[in-house]
Order: sequence, then structure tokens, then C-alpha cells
Amino acid sequence: MSWAKRTLAVFALTVITAGCVLTPRQLTRWVNWHEAQPRRAVAWLCGNWPSECRPPDPPSVPTGPAGLPCVQWYDEAIAAGWTDAQWREPVARIMWAESRCNPSAYNGASGVAGLMQIHPLWRADSVCDVDLYDPYLNLRCALHVYDVQGWQAWVTY
Repeated sequence: MSWAKRTLAVFALTVITAGCVLTPRQLTRWVNWHEAQPRRAVAWLCGNWPSECRPPDPPSVPTGPAGLPCVQWYDEAIAAGWTDAQWREPVARIMWAESRCNPSAYNGASGVAGLMQIHPLWRADSVCDVDLYDPYLNLRCALHVYDVQGWQAWVTY
């Protein structure tokens, strides 16, 4: 049995044996969160269960433009040097608008590539002369672009 299935089984068993009642919304949000960030969801579960029979809603897992999109690239963005505040506004939003969170995104008309749609002119810079389809390297290059040019590098933001 995979780690994810074991975790879900333990969660279900805990709910059943504790006699707790979860709303469908709470269960759905936790399962969605677990799919996107299994270790964080389990850590939350271990830290918050079963101190109360009806736990608070786990944090939302952003999935699109209504929340914080591209959550699957958060760790790479932080590792590349972006701050949490920058991630929340506007990096996640820019990434969603530019590539829909797809590290393989490419615009043939302009040649921009990767998560943050880096323009090919930046490849002349040693920081950006990398595989722009690698999420970490793309985000590191984007941070360099931001340091040099600011948010205006992404014209509409």
C-alpha cells in the first residue's frame, strides 16, 4: 500500500474510531490538500487530531486563479530565493497567468519559456543561461529578472 493510501486509511480509521463527524466539505478539503501537499496535510492532522472531535478546516489548497495558484511550485520558488510574501503576491498569480503552472510552457511568437515565461534575451545573462523548463532554474532566473528589472518585466502585472 502506498504512503498516500496508508495515510488516508489512518485518517479514515481515526475518524471512525473517535466517533467524530466531519462535514463533507472538511473531508474534501483535507483530501485535496493531502493530494497537493501530503506531508503538510499529515503534519496538520497529527498536530490537530484528535484534540477536538470536530477539527477546524484545514488550510485551503490553492488550485486556480481564485486562490493562490501553482501551489505545487511553492517549495521550488522558496528554494530559488523568492520570499513567502513575494510568492503570495504576485509570483503565484504571474505564474498562473503566464504558464498556467506548466513548466513546459512555450510561446512560439515571442520565445518566452517555462513557468515564469522568461524572454530569450535573458539567456545572454549567466544566471539565466540554463534550462528554463526546469522549474527551480526558471524561478531562479525569474528572481534575477525581478532584481534587475522589477515587476515591470511581466508587463501586465
